[in-house]
Amino acid sequence: MGVIFYHLAKPDWEEEPKDVETSAGTSATFICKANGFPEPNIAWFINGIKLEESTVPIIQSGRFVKPDAYNITFVQLNNQDSLVLQCNASNVHGYMFVDVYLNVLENRLGPMVVG
Repeated sequence: MGVIFYHLAKPDWEEEPKDVETSAGTSATFICKANGFPEPNIAWFINGIKLEESTVPIIQSGRFVKPDAYNITFVQLNNQDSLVLQCNASNVHGYMFVDVYLNVLENRLGPMVVG
């Protein structure tokens, strides 16, 4: 049997989170995936506070979904839900940190006037 060598590596983005600008009533998904060896740990922050400790109303509501470590989704957004998210991907060889923004615009589409 041969010897298997692993290439030790600091994190590198596989899928970096992106800013989202959307309107009220919609949803927004943020994905943060990184490669590296050992596999990087992913930590999310909301407005600079660890996700698990955040008291932002949308985090405390039923409008927040986190199906896995890499994915955060907010649903039924309103214009008070604008915030800053941070993702930290880290292992023993280094880390990557990114700020992204959720900007929820007021839905300005009023009733259509036919004339």
